[in-house]
Amino acid sequence: MERRKFIRNSASSVLAGLLAPSFLQSSSLFANRTGANDKINVGLIGCRSMGWANLSDFLIHPEIDCIALCDVDQHVLSGRAADLVKLRNKKPELYDDYRKMLE
Repeated sequence: MERRKFIRNSASSVLAGLLAPSFLQSSSLFANRTGANDKINVGLIGCRSMGWANLSDFLIHPEIDCIALCDVDQHVLSGRAADLVKLRNKKPELYDDYRKMLE
């Protein structure tokens, strides 16, 4: 096989390999299929500043749900639960001990 022909075939194979995944995802065959990882449930331990900031960033994505909150301060816990209900209309499970939440 000529060197030029080999390089041309290799380049076209690489290009086809790079374009195939994007084509398959946008095709109608896979459009309505629900995968196992389409919904992500998270629980937050520590509902103050950095924990709440991280959770708020996660909740921008509609496929992520917060199902549990944990904090030792009941006032913070109830306040963040109310904030979460406003954001998603779902009341999370509330915990004051992270070990109970992880069971």
